[in-house]
Amino acid sequence: MKYEDEFEPEYEDDYPDEAAEDQDIYTPEESADSNVDLIKVAKTMYRQSPAPPEWDLQKYIEEYARTKDKKYLGWFLHYYENTINLRAESYMIKYAMQEHFADIKQSIVVGIYKAAERFDPSKKKTFIAYAQRIIDREVFNYIRAMRTGYSVQSEREYSLLRKAMALYHECGDKSDNESIQKIADQLGVSPERTITMLTGGLRNEHMVDVYDESGDEQSQLFSDSTSEPYTLMMKEALYERLYEAYFSLDFTERMMLAQHLGFCPECLSIYGLDYTDLDENNHPKKKRIKPLPYTDIATSHGFSDPDTAKHICDGALKTMRKEITESKKCENSKVKSKVDCIIT
Repeated sequence: MKYEDEFEPEYEDDYPDEAAEDQDIYTPEESADSNVDLIKVAKTMYRQSPAPPEWDLQKYIEEYARTKDKKYLGWFLHYYENTINLRAESYMIKYAMQEHFADIKQSIVVGIYKAAERFDPSKKKTFIAYAQRIIDREVFNYIRAMRTGYSVQSEREYSLLRKAMALYHECGDKSDNESIQKIADQLGVSPERTITMLTGGLRNEHMVDVYDESGDEQSQLFSDSTSEPYTLMMKEALYERLYEAYFSLDFTERMMLAQHLGFCPECLSIYGLDYTDLDENNHPKKKRIKPLPYTDIATSHGFSDPDTAKHICDGALKTMRKEITESKKCENSKVKSKVDCIIT
């Protein structure tokens, strides 16, 4: 951060010797070590000393919703930070963004803050599950911004970006003033904003993620579109519909369906920590949650017949399909109404 009373030379050449002395030159090995050190520091950025009162995580959020006192969010982050770190690392590895751990973690925290502001404890939902889609949206927005240099804040803006790119190609990929003005007029935006959108779109088109199927440097490389903005946008929309459909079920249906499919009913993750199996650092290992047979599901809920558990799970899936279908019809109806308004 720069303060008004600080003085910096307008050009480095004003003090060539001092600039040379202050400039750090890192070897690749030193740079990697530096990144590891930064990650270690970032992993404890929300740790408090002395430790705050230890409650159930849900209680911190409920108290924040009641009082709007941010200390409860700080207490929540103190005890939830290890989970945040694991999620940030998984995003970092999945999208090959090893130098973005702290920023991805901050995106997760921003999602938690936004979710806490909107959360209504009276609806009897668990906060961790409720916050999931909001966190995903924040992280995906960050990844899109880093990948393309252009942050798309809504589906409408993303549609505008796609239209801008289509018009750009129709103009023969020309970027002269006349072509830019023509595209801007059709979009209804300024030429400056048009240039910003086209720059982001071109960066995305020119970026191709690849992965090596066999690990052999001489083997064929395949395109990987999992981190493209369009893929992330569609994934975000799909997640949002799934979350809404899942939480339209009653508590028993949600629990039994989670046991049947093998995911956590609280955070919706397909992985869990096995406290009976510790690693070399005495930490529980992260393992895939195994789906339970209907016999075990029925027993855990006090039913004697496994067919009852199967009937409830099948009914829950049917309800979710109906909710997703109706949600899609509702969105299509809203889009049609907007188009009709524009035409008329």
